[in-house]
Amino acid sequence: SKALDSAFSRILSGTGDKPYSITRKSERRSISRTASPKGQKKLYSYQSLAPEVQGRHMEALMVQLEENPDEETSLHDGEEFIFVLEGTVLLKLGEERFELEPGDSVYYLSSQPHLVAAKQGKATILAVLYEG
Repeated sequence: SKALDSAFSRILSGTGDKPYSITRKSERRSISRTASPKGQKKLYSYQSLAPEVQGRHMEALMVQLEENPDEETSLHDGEEFIFVLEGTVLLKLGEERFELEPGDSVYYLSSQPHLVAAKQGKATILAVLYEG
């Protein structure tokens, strides 16, 4: 989003044209599938849960995580809240490592190096990204 001088949420799903968004389970649409920089493995796929709110600063996503054996980290402006729905999530914040189980959650500043991946197989999370 920095390179395009645009908010992450607008890149994912447009600017929106309503002051609210109701997304029925049957209406969810996949926004993106991301592969590792080497292009060899899918790391995650996600669906935007509220794509139509005009002027929003948050993005709510349902994310299907895969394993990330290379432990490639991310670093960007903003804040993130993650709630684990299924599976075990490997979370790395700076040099600290955590394993999160279903029902666990984390809130962190995404300006620190971080990794969120399935520990083994797949995991599903609810992620809320704020770009304030």
